[in-house]
Amino acid sequence: AGVEHTLLNLVRLRYGFGVEPLAANPSVQAVDVGLGVGFDAGVAQIDVGLMHARSIIGPGDFTEPLTGDDLKVYENRTAMAVTFSRGF
Repeated sequence: AGVEHTLLNLVRLRYGFGVEPLAANPSVQAVDVGLGVGFDAGVAQIDVGLMHARSIIGPGDFTEPLTGDDLKVYENRTAMAVTFSRGF
């Protein structure tokens, strides 16, 4: 789920979050958080977005047995995108 706000008719601010099971292993929950900002200067637009996801990985995802200290393993992923576009 996410929201976009238009500020001063030129700047767009976006944010959102989600919690979903992973397709490969439904018992693993992934938490996603996204942020973005866009600038519209008439014929040109610039968008910058950032997404961070955190998953809890279970013992079934490893080939070696886990010890008591390793019962919960967290995987973090971060992605950033910068987009420039121009209309004609």
